[in-house]
Amino acid sequence: MAAFSSWRVFEMDVFWALRAGREIVTTGSVPMTETWSYTVNGQPWLNTHWLTEVVAYLAYAVGGYAGLVVLRAALVALW
Repeated sequence: MAAFSSWRVFEMDVFWALRAGREIVTTGSVPMTETWSYTVNGQPWLNTHWLTEVVAYLAYAVGGYAGLVVLRAALVALW
């Protein structure tokens, strides 16, 4: 199953998650206010996926796009 999951990462929110993960790692805190959206800028935001975003960003920082593919394959193999 892990080998079958080693295709191109194409989830729509992957780049948003990488950006959020980068912000969390560089600032050392989870953002609590929406600052990226035009329609809800400045509104309170509860980021419930912060750990996933940090792990995805770290995999990307270490291995680039291939790091994301390897991470997904490892998670499927672990599952």
